[in-house]
Amino acid sequence: MQPARPIPPDQITLMLEQRMTGYLSGCRTVRFCTPEDLPDHSDTCIPACHLLDPAAVSALIDRYAATHSEGTDRRGLASIWAQYFFGVLLPPLAIAVLTADADAAADPALWRMHLSETALPERFDIAVATPAFATDLAAFEAVIAPLVENLHKASRLSRRVLWNSVGNVLEWGLTEQAKEAPALAARLRPALDLFAQERLPPDHPNPLYRPVAYVEDQRIRTVCCLRNRLPELGNCSNCPLTHADRLKG
Repeated sequence: MQPARPIPPDQITLMLEQRMTGYLSGCRTVRFCTPEDLPDHSDTCIPACHLLDPAAVSALIDRYAATHSEGTDRRGLASIWAQYFFGVLLPPLAIAVLTADADAAADPALWRMHLSETALPERFDIAVATPAFATDLAAFEAVIAPLVENLHKASRLSRRVLWNSVGNVLEWGLTEQAKEAPALAARLRPALDLFAQERLPPDHPNPLYRPVAYVEDQRIRTVCCLRNRLPELGNCSNCPLTHADRLKG
């Protein structure tokens, strides 16, 4: 039997547009392309491998901080920046890999991060190339872990907060995709089950364990993201500080 042919990048992008409907329509923020079609590095288009350098991450957070008043809490700023980064990258990437077997490059050097006017991550270009992401959400940890570590080093934002933000956007995105496309629910079930596993093989803590809790009809984060350190934002609607009593119950 001949191996299946890789899906062309433009077809992966089109497939995402067709699958990511409803609330997910605002998350069509990844374009797949060939390595040759990746745009050149510029002030607003940055190879994601730069995020493997804590000094580069710190400089990006500084650019975002410059759009706020002097003295604004750096951890709060870093948390918002990280949530944009994970939010625009991970749901479409995971859906493409887990439901379409997309050969998305696992090397951040083959990703391009586009920044908005306020220096927040806005969208990504990702090459279809090998080595590619494994079709297993647990494999994402190895790729995301260095990015989380450098965000931590650059901002002093705790790893626990950062990993909770990763889990929050992934759990939300995959859950919504299963709702929007029930035919894909079976393919997404192993990934969704991962959020209930305290440990991963061979035997180490799962950083994506229980990012949110469902209490009655309310979806609540289990770790505060610290956005309340920015006075203009305050607590989010699913903040565990706001719903502390319900979480204890």
